[in-house]
Amino acid sequence: DMGGQCGSTSLRQVAACNDGPCSAQGPVNCQLSEWMAWSACSSLCGAGTRSRKRIVQTLASPDGSGCGTPLEEVGSCLDTRCGQADCRWGDWQAWSACSATCGGGS
Repeated sequence: DMGGQCGSTSLRQVAACNDGPCSAQGPVNCQLSEWMAWSACSSLCGAGTRSRKRIVQTLASPDGSGCGTPLEEVGSCLDTRCGQADCRWGDWQAWSACSATCGGGS
């Protein structure tokens, strides 16, 4: 006999979970965060758009009220910095790899 003996140990263990009481306070309604800050204007000169977002902080229970309102808002903006700065070129970046291994490339 080459085998040992296993006691009466079970190969499966069960533990209690989620043992708190079920919600008795009624429906839970959706709750949204405050609006985040507006994004930068999409235009550096003249009319453009900007946006801001908010997130769902609490999902509604099946018997609660859904959010029903947008999570993103888009508005118009006007940037008046037109022509206020002279153009300045930066340094050249390193050359990219040649487009051909022989016979000429760019």
